[in-house]
This record gives sequence, C-alpha cells and structure tokens, in this order.
Amino acid sequence: MKKGGLLKAPARRPQSLTRADAAAQKAENLIRRNFTAAASNQKWLTDITQVTCADGKLYIATVLDCYNGEIVSLAMDDSMKKGLCVRAFEGARQSRDVRSMILHSGRGSQFTSAAFRKTLARYDAVQSMSGTGPLL
Repeated sequence: MKKGGLLKAPARRPQSLTRADAAAQKAENLIRRNFTAAASNQKWLTDITQVTCADGKLYIATVLDCYNGEIVSLAMDDSMKKGLCVRAFEGARQSRDVRSMILHSGRGSQFTSAAFRKTLARYDAVQSMSGTGPLL
C-alpha cells in the first residue's frame, strides 16, 4: 500500500480512536486480560482500527477468536459509527453460527450503543468491556 501511494503518514499518533460515553451503561470486565480460551467461540475480542489512506480514513472493525487468534470477521467503512461494529459482530456470528460467547471490547460509544447491545442480546452474547485508553 505504501509503494502504491495509498497510505498517508498520520500527523500524530492518536491515543485511542474512540472515547467512552460517560452516560452509557458499562459492562463488567469478564476477560481481565486473560485472552486465552479452552475452545473456539468461547471468547471473542472486537475493536476498531483506523487506516489513513491518501483519499481519507478507513475504519476496520474486527472480531477475533481468543482460542486461536483467528480473525472471525471484519467490516470496513469510511466512518466508525455503531453500524460498523454491528456488521462485524453479525458477520462473525453468521460465519460461525454460534451463540452465547463472551464478546470483549473497549468502552467506546459504538460498543455501548443500544443498537450494539440489542444485537448482542439477540444472540445471547455476554458483553465484557475493558477500561478506556490503550491496554486497560
């Protein structure tokens, strides 16, 4: 991508992409930095990554299985609204056809939104959240 001129150097390194919604309901941190699982589809992790391109920013939401580190699903968009995260989770859920997993994320507004929580509830997924900022 660099050779093709598709990447643009960021002006600064962001501390984190999303900000916690202070008024939103939070979920307990069930993972507590234990990113291992005894079997597939027990614990999934999700987050948003920003890629700066020559023609703007691209946001990628991924869902990763803690069992083997496999990326189960991803969704891309030019905005990081809640729909991006909903699409990534629904894609993972459809590709694995499973229910009742723990889904761990940060506390960004996308993950605390009513639409995201409603999607998790539809598939009996248990939400887990870490703190805000990097590595919390």
